[in-house]
Amino acid sequence: MNMQGIGEDICVAKRLLSGVPICWDGKASVLELKARKYNWRRMEW
Repeated sequence: MNMQGIGEDICVAKRLLSGVPICWDGKASVLELKARKYNWRRMEW
């Protein structure tokens, strides 16, 4: 296993995940889905 490759993968993952919010606001999320004409009423949980 190449440890340098793992470190590079971790850096890529950190960069990609940095834009994901830590705290989610449900109302803002629903409004965003509605604005994008997404089927926001579908419950999957």
